[in-house]
Amino acid sequence: MCLKSKPALITGRGEVVRAVEGFPSCGVVLANPGVKLATAQVYGALDAAPLGVSPEDLPPEAPSDFAGDFERLMAYAGLRGNDLEQVAARLAPEVGNVLAALSVLEGVRLVRLSGSGATCFAVFATPREAHRAATILAQREPDWWIASSMLGDPASA
Repeated sequence: MCLKSKPALITGRGEVVRAVEGFPSCGVVLANPGVKLATAQVYGALDAAPLGVSPEDLPPEAPSDFAGDFERLMAYAGLRGNDLEQVAARLAPEVGNVLAALSVLEGVRLVRLSGSGATCFAVFATPREAHRAATILAQREPDWWIASSMLGDPASA
C-alpha cells in the first residue's frame, strides 16, 4: 500500500497484504504521545498461542471490494482489532491515554493502535470531521504529534 499508494488490508504479523478496490473516502486522525515503543519489545511481551495454521491457508476475511461504502468498511473493521493494543498500552501507558482521547472525539467511528504502536488512529466519515477533531485534540494535547488526513479515493470525497 505504501509503495503502490493503493488501499490494502494487512493481517497476520504484517506479512499478509491484500489489495482492495472501492475503498471509501473517509477521514483519519493519527496521534502519537511521543514515547518510544520498540516493535520487538511489544511482540516479546505478547502472550499469544502460536497459530495452528499458516495465514496463507486461511480463507479471505474481507471483501475484495468495499464498493465505496463507508458503512461496509466500518462493519468489517469494527469486528476486528489489533492484538498488540493491550500489550502496547501495558508497556507504555501513554498509548492507553491516546486511545481514550481519540475515543471521545466527536464523530469518531473507529479507534485502534497502528501496528505495534505508539501511534494510534481514529476513523471519521469525512476528512472535514477528522480535521476538526485533530484541531481539538491538538489543543488538548499540545505535546503529542497529531495529524489528520484522508483515506480512499479523493474523487469520491
